Amino acid sequence: MSNRNLETLPAAVAEMAQISLTGNIVPPMWFKTITFENGKPDTNSILILSDIAYWYRPSVVRCERSGSIIGQKKKFAEDMLRRSYADLEEQFGLSKKQSRDCLIRLENLGVIRRVLRNINTSTGMRNNVLYIDLLPSVLQKLTDLSAQSVDILDENTPSNFKVTRPLHQSYQGGDIDVTTIKEHRLPSEISSKNTPLSSGDSRVDAFFAPKKMERENFSNSKKMIEIWNDLIPEKIISGANSYLSKQLESALRDQLDGDLSSWKSVCENFNSSKFLMGEAKNQRMHPSLSWLLDPKEPRVSRVFQKQHYTFGDRKMETKAIDFDSAEQGIEAMDEPKISKDVRLFIFHNNPAFYKSYVETATVFKNGEELHLIAPSGLARDKIQEQCYNALSDFLKHRYQLELVIKTKEEEASYTLKEYPK
Repeated sequence: MSNRNLETLPAAVAEMAQISLTGNIVPPMWFKTITFENGKPDTNSILILSDIAYWYRPSVVRCERSGSIIGQKKKFAEDMLRRSYADLEEQFGLSKKQSRDCLIRLENLGVIRRVLRNINTSTGMRNNVLYIDLLPSVLQKLTDLSAQSVDILDENTPSNFKVTRPLHQSYQGGDIDVTTIKEHRLPSEISSKNTPLSSGDSRVDAFFAPKKMERENFSNSKKMIEIWNDLIPEKIISGANSYLSKQLESALRDQLDGDLSSWKSVCENFNSSKFLMGEAKNQRMHPSLSWLLDPKEPRVSRVFQKQHYTFGDRKMETKAIDFDSAEQGIEAMDEPKISKDVRLFIFHNNPAFYKSYVETATVFKNGEELHLIAPSGLARDKIQEQCYNALSDFLKHRYQLELVIKTKEEEASYTLKEYPK
């Protein structure tokens, strides 16, 4: 730009021409597509998403001699962006709750996905380290949304206003020297090509439908009481009033990711503790179901993670598994033989594990892969941890298939890509 042209500009504009601004980009459309229920922009979530998008934009690699562009590289060190809630607190001046709620709202929109990993470092194991995965095609949908497709987003996207709080924890600390990572197989991109999602696109319904179903099916208090009474008959609950039912549903939704198998683990842990069962020496208090569900105390998550209290010091009465009936039940299932073989393989190796985490899973063959769709994130993690190696070897030797373990949500995004014929 010549000096003559600069002289015709307002002074502030001319000075700005000399300043190079870098950093996050906030597309104006986000203030219309990322909003609260009243239509006002969700500014905190927008700022966090702009930062995530910055980290996922590749950096340009230039030739040192010619200066020409020779490639691209990622900005973060690992295969996925690692950010803790503490990082967001420090960067944006938000509280931990605000940071967490923003990520949950973005996850409900489908534009990001939170992934928890157990990382083995030089200083020991760190559990539940938070990583953030970005889904570019959904980001493009939110950015390039036309007036016609606004209604589609409102209809198919789970409400990002009523925050559901899964049991997620983050690593609160600085960088660590990662030596090995114990990670779970991640879903592929929603689409093999970054084509924008438009009105009437079948991929939109396929991606958002599972979330909508989860939101509609959240009243499980009766099932929770049945599990409690079955595992802790000493503290049986004959019935639940509306307040107790709401407490149960709230605990399941906010602290256990809506996973009934996690609630079963809570009851089993509770029953394994002399203190919680009121059998410790010189004990005056006798914890009950109402005590466990006190909304002012995060006791459910403490019991689930075996924290704060003593566990395993009480002998639990367990029901014997009827092997013949269980095997007959598997054989009677309306599934292909390979699906039944997988179920029987897991059941014979660990019957109790099968009943807890695999019985309600979906098993099917897809091309050269065997998909095991876990009913929850917890079940997926448990299956990945306990069964992956043995089951993977079993499938390779007998059927020459690769094993894929996912949740319903992950499978919904995975199946949107085109499988090779």
